[in-house]
Amino acid sequence: MAVQRSNAMPARRLGTGSLIERIVAERAIYPVFQPIVDLGSHAVVGVEALARGPAGSALETPDALFAAAIEAGLLTELDQLCYARALETVRDAGPPVPPLVFVNAEPAGLSQPMSPDLAAVVRSSLPFRIVLEFTERALTSRPAAVLRLADLVHSLGNAVALDDVGADPASLAFLPLVEPDVVKLDMHLIRDPYSPKTQATAAAVVGYADRSGATVLAEGIETPDDEVNAAALGARWGQGWLFGRPGPLEMMLGREYAQSPAVSRFVPGVEPVHGETPFAIAAHRQPVRVAGPDMADALIDHVLASIGDRGRQSIVMCAINGPGQPSRWLPRLVAAADHFTYLGLLSGSALPSVADVQVQRIEESDPLREETVISVLTEDVSMALCLKSIGSESAGDRDSVQFVYPQSRHIVHPILRNMMRRFGTW
Repeated sequence: MAVQRSNAMPARRLGTGSLIERIVAERAIYPVFQPIVDLGSHAVVGVEALARGPAGSALETPDALFAAAIEAGLLTELDQLCYARALETVRDAGPPVPPLVFVNAEPAGLSQPMSPDLAAVVRSSLPFRIVLEFTERALTSRPAAVLRLADLVHSLGNAVALDDVGADPASLAFLPLVEPDVVKLDMHLIRDPYSPKTQATAAAVVGYADRSGATVLAEGIETPDDEVNAAALGARWGQGWLFGRPGPLEMMLGREYAQSPAVSRFVPGVEPVHGETPFAIAAHRQPVRVAGPDMADALIDHVLASIGDRGRQSIVMCAINGPGQPSRWLPRLVAAADHFTYLGLLSGSALPSVADVQVQRIEESDPLREETVISVLTEDVSMALCLKSIGSESAGDRDSVQFVYPQSRHIVHPILRNMMRRFGTW
């Protein structure tokens, strides 16, 4: 294994603004690595790369480093540089290399075109799999960007991890939509393993892992008791000072590596998605029904009442395009936005900006302009009411609508992903 280059930068009296520019220009990022182990065998399944600036500088720590990058308008450049330097360091270290390399990422940075350095290392022949970690904060602020990046990562044969799960109920709500291969339990759960919140979070995560084939990883394991509790909560892998502190990759010499740890996804019973709009997706799996105005109003009121019952852990996405008289019920929904994990609205016409609501105007050619959709996902409930006008060529009541109302997760999840992909990346 090759020795990493020095992380010292020649001393100069520079402000943090000038220093961050110099760090980016000189690629002066020196990643450290923390082992991730199998809790059964203690074999190393991978490492997490953690960014560090030049030793002894004002920007050595990641918090200071990224704060300076944001202030200087260099977040994308720094994030991609950290990603590239982590992969380069492991690739160039020589055998043995860890099977998995976990890399933290900001969707704001990776949703931009890749820098030449990052593109070169990603497209090179890497002797390990990349696991791209998204934070809970990125997930709740820009879920569409996270979903696009997760799709890209999986298409390249790599994996996705969701970090800090349990710190906020929002992360649990988004689990089945992002479909992470690895779910990292927040360290606060390990510190308070017997609390009702910890038990509920662990049960939800293990349930997702059982359905999807994902792996549960516990962070912040510092003592043997922490390790026992992590395993009892459902974790298969662990990370923390008990197994090794962050340091140069040479610290891994002599450690036993696991052979090809599995992080592949398998979701039993899920069929290919057919259709380019929510109505089309639902109609492929369920019969289309017809409702007069009073029945349509009653259906919408029922869905809205169900959302109100679930509250904070609800993901709600709507298409507001005519059928179902949105002007009657939309103000009521928007007024309750701060009670949901996420509320997103798609419309063919301009909608005013509202606090706690993601709003996106859809393109003229988008067939979703013909549909009204109210889709809801919570830990225990999924539903999507999809309405579409009956064409003028059809006989019968012109005020009636055709609708599909799936309540199966195997249908509602693809509908929500379909809608999320229509939101602007940033």
